[in-house]
Amino acid sequence: MNQTIDFHETILEKIFRWIKLPYPVVWFLLAVILFLLRNFILIFERVKDVYSYLNALLSLELFGLACGIIWTCRKLEALLPNMVVLLEIKSDNVEDWYKNKVKSIFNNVGMLITGLIFLIVFWPLFFIYLEWESWLVSKNVLYFDYVYHGMIMIVAGMSQFAFYRISGLFMGIDKLRLKSNIMHHKAEIITEVGKTLMQIGIMALSLLTLFSVIFYLSPLAKKYTNIISLLVIIFSVGTIFWFFITQWKFHKLLKNHKYKLINDISKHIDTALNKILGKPQTNIIRQVNELNFLLNQVRDIPEWSFNTRTLFSLLSTVVIPILAALIQLGFQ
Repeated sequence: MNQTIDFHETILEKIFRWIKLPYPVVWFLLAVILFLLRNFILIFERVKDVYSYLNALLSLELFGLACGIIWTCRKLEALLPNMVVLLEIKSDNVEDWYKNKVKSIFNNVGMLITGLIFLIVFWPLFFIYLEWESWLVSKNVLYFDYVYHGMIMIVAGMSQFAFYRISGLFMGIDKLRLKSNIMHHKAEIITEVGKTLMQIGIMALSLLTLFSVIFYLSPLAKKYTNIISLLVIIFSVGTIFWFFITQWKFHKLLKNHKYKLINDISKHIDTALNKILGKPQTNIIRQVNELNFLLNQVRDIPEWSFNTRTLFSLLSTVVIPILAALIQLGFQ
């Protein structure tokens, strides 16, 4: 597994390519600068914002969204060696197929268009219908927030584009086939796929939890808690569905391949046993033992690309935003 991984440069990295720093540092500095700049405008305008701490959390949300997109891209690219070991395809090279799929998930044009659509939909919702930041008396601060929060909405839309297109990658995996020597590899080669998707799901749930905290701490909470709480619960439960749906085709591929191997090996064992019953021979007995050993290896092949620990970790994380939403509903 010595494939060279050519990292795809997302648009969130390209715009800061000239800054020779790791992407988490770049986006952390940008989030801090935006927060400080807003506070500088508040001081200059001599305006007091009692909800200034919300913008600190929004800066953290921006940092998490941007880094989450890039980190997700890197995590999927890191699965390349696993895919090359497990899969084969007639019409193409598995390495090229997988690299192109990952690039399509993080297509810069597609992410940007989705981000702009997100902005068009949610900007009037927050700033007009919900009257977000109606407590401010400074027009300059409000204009700054239009840009500042608009940027967050665009990056949030970009994250949704990538998150749901990951399902497309794994839903199309049934067009490939598993290599016949799959039983000779450790189960971790397979379960690493589920572990990666679990980590991506937890990252998404963490950002959702942070958003719900920001909203519940805002002055809009009393008026719109029911709607937001319901959305948080729907997206949280939806993440579980995303986790299983994304891996469903891979599960079918693993299961079909596993039982085909079991069936083929069992036929060979039956044939060898018939020979033993007719005229026992040492070499045939040894062959049966080897086939039984191989059969046990095949039976150990996972049918899902995750283990119990992975699933428990994801379910434990889902409880957090759902519990927070239910508590808020209980206070209504």
